[in-house]
Amino acid sequence: LATIKLAIEDSQFAYNKDNNDVGLIISAESPGHTELFENFLNYFYDQINSNNIKVAKKKFFLDAFSRFKRQCYDLQTFMDVFHVARFFNFHGHTSHINNACASGLYALQAAANLISTEQSSAVVVCAVDSIGV
Repeated sequence: LATIKLAIEDSQFAYNKDNNDVGLIISAESPGHTELFENFLNYFYDQINSNNIKVAKKKFFLDAFSRFKRQCYDLQTFMDVFHVARFFNFHGHTSHINNACASGLYALQAAANLISTEQSSAVVVCAVDSIGV
């Protein structure tokens, strides 16, 4: 929030907080995906090699879903962009992008597309790489 606020102030970007089509794109690489996939693969590998589990059974997949559903939910980022847009009173298109190392570049291209197609008159792009944080 502080970075976006400083960027708006430094650029002297002015907009009507009550009625605008300002878009917001947040781009962040989430380090939790790697851990989730590693845990998921290890779980499946262990279960398949245990010989007492039938992989083709529905219960196997329901158990796996139950085991990892919280970790999957915790990786969701859709609410971040909603809350940031609300905080700054941006009423245009909002999006969250996670494309690994290309996230920032992809976010800039998405913002340019929103402006060129007149879906937004301006788009604020915030990108971060959170690996190791």
